[in-house]
Amino acid sequence: MRVISGEKILLESDNGEAILTSHRVRFEEKKWGRAHLISIMLEELCSCEIRYASKPVLLILAALSVMGGIVSKIFLADSTGIGDDCLIWGIVISLILAVTFFLSRRQIISLASGSATIKLRTTRMGLEAAKQFIDQVEEAKSQRYALRTHQ
Repeated sequence: MRVISGEKILLESDNGEAILTSHRVRFEEKKWGRAHLISIMLEELCSCEIRYASKPVLLILAALSVMGGIVSKIFLADSTGIGDDCLIWGIVISLILAVTFFLSRRQIISLASGSATIKLRTTRMGLEAAKQFIDQVEEAKSQRYALRTHQ
């Protein structure tokens, strides 16, 4: 990224895809035969959003799977070992569902202008860190606005 005259880099993501400067927010992604670049000047930034999505039904199904295995173990306790098999399968299925739940959680920060939106997937960023990022973007926009109105 070429820096504009008087521009300072305020924050950069770990992977270097997202950069917040004193003048703009920029997202640049390059992956296997494709590239994506969005740059939004802070004056044009309309909204900031954090969206978190998960599938808690997977945890409910995991709990039901374990309970089903336990109930099967209790009521099918005989010399054939079917109850033991049901319990083991209930535990295996519940572990698969629990892992799927944790892998399917998504948090996305969206920064929108009138015509473009930067969507940042925050894989290792907690909700508080995402809020701090939004706060920094808003602070940079506020400072940019104050500079322009006092000139």
